[in-house]
Amino acid sequence: MSRSRIVVRLAFAAAALAAASSAYAWKEVPGDMPWLGSGGRAHLYAEDRSCFGCTTGSRHVERWGRNSLAGPSPYETIGEAMNFLASVGGLADAPKAGGAGSTATERGEIVETRALPYGFTVVMIEPTVVVMNFDLVALVRGGEPPPPQSTGSPQIDGWIRYGTHVPATGTLLWFSPALRERPQGVARIDDTHGEIVVNGIRLALARDGDTWTVTRR
Repeated sequence: MSRSRIVVRLAFAAAALAAASSAYAWKEVPGDMPWLGSGGRAHLYAEDRSCFGCTTGSRHVERWGRNSLAGPSPYETIGEAMNFLASVGGLADAPKAGGAGSTATERGEIVETRALPYGFTVVMIEPTVVVMNFDLVALVRGGEPPPPQSTGSPQIDGWIRYGTHVPATGTLLWFSPALRERPQGVARIDDTHGEIVVNGIRLALARDGDTWTVTRR
């Protein structure tokens, strides 16, 4: 065997070993995850990576999807959703969040953090579907500690949840950035049941007390 072929094979072997090591390093995070558009639940993975110059010496990173080999982070998914909401005028009339000021996004854009009378929950990814529940208290929740299964966005004052449970505090809207679906009302079947039909997928909502549970049908 020629030396060049040996070098190529060694390079492929090293790449495969690196990929396997990287996949093994990701640890699945248990919890109530959003649905996947292709079926089943999304899986959330996390790992701590060495980070030169970080005060702690490491950086916590996350990704979600069908498996640990691909997929964006929840922060990226939510960032795209909030950017879409802003692009269709969903934030234009919202007041600036008191004390939040201007913030730079990951893309380097400077945005004014807004306070909205809505809670946000990512209930499905690939494609992303976000449910908005009307909640006046959300206008003053920016300083609260994060609830379980949530992340932030420079666009919104407060926290954005993910999973299959939505607080039942008022009128429900939904939108999908991937499918360019603007915020619209959740179709109501009766007082305790509703549905979202997107890209041929039916998400059924059932209310039990102060919570809506979302099921993929």
